[in-house]
Parts: sequence; structure tokens; C-alpha cells
Amino acid sequence: MEWALYGARLVHYVALVPLAGLLAWRLYGTAGAPTAQVVELRLRPLAVWLSVAALAGAVGWAAATVLAMAGSIEAAEPAVVSYIMTETGFGRLWLARLMLLAILAGALAAGLRPPRFRAVLALALVAALAGTGHTQVNDPPLRYWHMAGDALHLVAAAFWIGGLAPLWLFLRTETDSRQLAAALHRFSAMGYIAVAVLGVTGLSNMLLSVTDLSATLSTAWGRLLAAKLAAFGAMLLLAAANRFHLLAALERRGSDTASLRRRLQGHVAAEYALGLLVLALVAALGMSALP
Repeated sequence: MEWALYGARLVHYVALVPLAGLLAWRLYGTAGAPTAQVVELRLRPLAVWLSVAALAGAVGWAAATVLAMAGSIEAAEPAVVSYIMTETGFGRLWLARLMLLAILAGALAAGLRPPRFRAVLALALVAALAGTGHTQVNDPPLRYWHMAGDALHLVAAAFWIGGLAPLWLFLRTETDSRQLAAALHRFSAMGYIAVAVLGVTGLSNMLLSVTDLSATLSTAWGRLLAAKLAAFGAMLLLAAANRFHLLAALERRGSDTASLRRRLQGHVAAEYALGLLVLALVAALGMSALP
């Protein structure tokens, strides 16, 4: 049962968080660049599939949780499932979540406007994940501080990780070095804010979750956290190389940018892969016992 729940959480996280950042990229990453519209059109099928995967992951998450609450498959009779989904806090929250995910998937498939609505809805669904997991170990009012910090942490991660896919496609499509440099500067500006928020909220979340820091690394939760921090550090190194080395070289070189574009694309792809690894670890952290 735990593996089924982890699989559903994994699908939900690696679909919804990048989707929210992908949709949010339009709010800051394009600035009217002609190529941006081409990038958005090419990303639309990916956005639709990510929304469907996020919905499927949420359904699986609900099913695994209901079975765990019922005690067994045999005990999960229709009346029991109905009670859990309509009379418990988890059930009511998840029904609302499933409805909003279905609306988001339908809006993306139909191409409904305005795009800002889709981005805000996706980011709100990401932030609402703070209502699950270890944020519930605290009593009010610390619980609310923990939930707020976790929500900001998840939204910042969405902006960074989800923005990498459209940035990679923009680097592959755009040939004007000035537009490339401008897009990278905009992404870097967002990245500074995201990293600051991730650092502050990550430290806050850890202090609110852990009572014995000395025993952290001796637990599965602590080892997962260490792996997450290592992947996060590798992402920071790649981002720093992009911003302070490759972007500077791109601005100096002017017209001959093909090799730099390829290197940037490689770095961004590696960053994205590390970001997905971070999300996979987050999905596992939420199921691990705190030290």
C-alpha cells in the first residue's frame, strides 16, 4: 500500500509542480519576444498531458489513502468510501482538489483564456499541497506558520523547476542573441527570488518539523533530506554557471552563439532533471517519519 501511495504522490508532484511553473513562465519570461508565442504553442500539448497526469496522480493518492483508512480492500465498501470522501476533512479537501484539477485540465485542453487564470489556479493547487504531510504535526498557531512556509516553498520550487522547460525550448528556438540574453536575465531575476524563498522557508520548515536535529541523519527522513539538499546544491551550481559564465559569454560574443546555446540547453536540461529528482525526494519525505 505504501508503494502505491508513493507512486501516486510521485506522479502528482512531478506533474503538477512543473506544470504550474510552466504556466507561470508566461507572466515573466516572454516580455513580448516574437519567439515566445511559438514556444507557448509547442508547450501546450505538454501542459495538457501534465495536467492529466496530475489529475491521475491525485486520483491514485485518494484511492491509496482511502484504502489505508478503510484498513483493507475488502473493507473499502461503497458506503465506507462514500463516508471517507464526504464526511472527513481529507475527503472533502480531495474532492475539491479533484474538481479544480479537472477544471485546469479542461481549460488547458480547450485553450481557454485568460492564460493568467490557468497559471494562478495551478500555483494555488501547488500551494494547497502544504495542507498535507508534516505541516500537520504542529498545533495552532505554529501549524499555520508551517503551512504558509511550506506553501511558499512549493510555489518557489514551481517557478524555478517549471520555468526550465520553456526556457530550454526558448533557447532551442530563438536565434537572436539579444532576446536570448534578455530571457536569461529575466529567468535569473526570478531565480534569485526563488532561491531566497526556498532557503528561508526550507530552514523554517525543518526547524518546525524536527525536535532533535542531532538524530536527523540517522533516520530515513534525514537521509532523504540530505539527498534533496545535495540535488538542490547541484542545481545551484548549474544555475550559477549559466548566469555568471555562459550568459556573460553570450553577451560578449554577439552573433556566434550556436555553441553557447547548446551548452546552455544542456545545463538547463540537467537542472530540470535534478529538479524532478528533488520532487521525487519530496514525495518520499512526506511519507517518512520525522526524527
